Amino acid sequence: YSDYYSFSEENNQINDTYTEATNIRVGGEVNLNPFKLRAGYALYGSPYKDNPEYETENYSAGVGIDFGGTFFDMSYTLSKKSGDYVMYSPDTEPHASVNSEKHYLLFTLGFRY
Repeated sequence: YSDYYSFSEENNQINDTYTEATNIRVGGEVNLNPFKLRAGYALYGSPYKDNPEYETENYSAGVGIDFGGTFFDMSYTLSKKSGDYVMYSPDTEPHASVNSEKHYLLFTLGFRY
């Protein structure tokens, strides 16, 4: 292929911008037949070299009930993120200081067959 393009400039930019991130998740369930109680925690590390504080924390709780062939689950998750945010490259201005909280409420109705 005569028009081979190596993407070396793009790959170098990716290597300069991003780093390894550690993600930690832990959770548990208590079975109080027919009820189930669940809770969890997750920490998603920042993939940005210049902004290691830009991580996300999730806290979750849920309850479920099993009716035999049918089940109903409900869960709530609080997702928190804070840190500096730059829209394009870290060298550009302005930087925004971001503190966000997102709330998720999920319902599931399932049928076993």
